[in-house]
Formats: sequence, structure tokens, C-alpha cells
Amino acid sequence: SADQFPCPAGTYNPNQSGQDENTACIPCDQGKYCPKASINPIPCPSFEVTSPDPYNIGTYADTTGTKSKEECKPCPAGSYCDDNTNGVINPTVCNPGTYSKSNWMKCESCIKGHACVNSNTTYEDMLSTPCEAGYYCDQGQTDTKGNGGNNLCVAGSYCPEGTPEMILCPPGTFQIDTGKSSVQDCLPCPVGYYCL
Repeated sequence: SADQFPCPAGTYNPNQSGQDENTACIPCDQGKYCPKASINPIPCPSFEVTSPDPYNIGTYADTTGTKSKEECKPCPAGSYCDDNTNGVINPTVCNPGTYSKSNWMKCESCIKGHACVNSNTTYEDMLSTPCEAGYYCDQGQTDTKGNGGNNLCVAGSYCPEGTPEMILCPPGTFQIDTGKSSVQDCLPCPVGYYCL
């Protein structure tokens, strides 16, 4: 025959001897997309841009027959989608101590002053889970008392809710207890002494 017909979007044909659309054009694989006249499926995109403003993109396809990269689904918040070789079929949930926003290819460490207690933590979940008053939370914390309660504010400092590090009492004041949460917990230096 002198006529050639492209396989429709959502299908592909890796062989030269296709005789009809039903047998020659194969539905596009999960995790991939196939534009019109595809020879091979293309993985749904996942990539990272490092400058000028860092960001990353993660997408997936959990069904067959995806027609374009625009039909690849954005990775849900609290999960990541990172496989440029095979494409992602099912997003992977973030581990405790990490979070992700929608459409991300990777999870990031929980930001200082907050905790990512559960797996599948979203950015909004993280922001609504500050470190407890009297404790400080450095990056990647899995509990609100920081490091299993080991990040207790020491004497001479205080830690308000959501603080990433201890804050020293101001000069001219002191404080002898641990786990304090406010500058009001710092007492005036007594007569006959000086306090740095």
C-alpha cells in the first residue's frame, strides 16, 4: 500500500511491519507517554533545576495510553517521583523527617524549627507542626521535641515554639532551669553579680 498512517497519541509501534492500527499500535506503558507516531514510549518527566532559583519537577502516569507529557500527573504533595529511565507509575511517599510539595521529584529535609513526624508529610503539614516550646528543632526532625527530646533548651537560654536553635538570655539576666520558652524566664542579675 502507498498509504502510511501514524499510530495515534497514546500508542506506539516499535516494529516496521505494522498492518493495522489494532495490532501495530501498542498502548503506551505506565509511567510513560506517547505522542502521535511514537516509536518508543517516553518517560514522564522528572528533573531538577539548580539556578537561578532551585526547583524540581516530578510527574507520573499510573495508567496506560498517556498521550503527552502534559497528561503526566503531578506528583502529589508528601511524595516524590524520580525515575527518568523508566518513568514513575506510583509515587513514593516521603520518609519521616522529610516533606515535599506537589509536583516534586524528591523530598527535602524538614526545615529548622519544625518537625515532619509522619511519612507522607506535605509542606503545609510541616508548617503546622512547629517544635514545642522549651525545645529547639534543627533540620530533618521527626518529633516536636527535637532529636527525641534531646534538644531541650539548656540553662541560660530559652526556646519559643518553632525555634530552630537556643536563644541566649540577654546580658544582665540569667536563668538556671532547662526547657524555658520565653525571654521573661530570664531573671535580672542579682546585686553584687554581673551576668553575660
